[in-house]
Amino acid sequence: MAGNSQNISQYENNRFFQTVIKAGETNNIDYYQQAMNILNEDAPIITIYYYVSNRLVKPYVGGFYVTPMDYVSTKDLYIIKH
Repeated sequence: MAGNSQNISQYENNRFFQTVIKAGETNNIDYYQQAMNILNEDAPIITIYYYVSNRLVKPYVGGFYVTPMDYVSTKDLYIIKH
């Protein structure tokens, strides 16, 4: 949505935003499809993939590392004495 920090492309289309809101309120897949169609019609670029991931890790968890492919090797995790 306009003004949202996740909107890195600065995309604005009121028809798209209203359709997304209706989709969220009704959980109707037809609205989601309409929104995707609007976005595809407007798109000046081809969006291949954009993924955002958040993790909350306690400060006493050691060995936590996220690879560039967004993988975490749990075999390397350990608890730091606290």
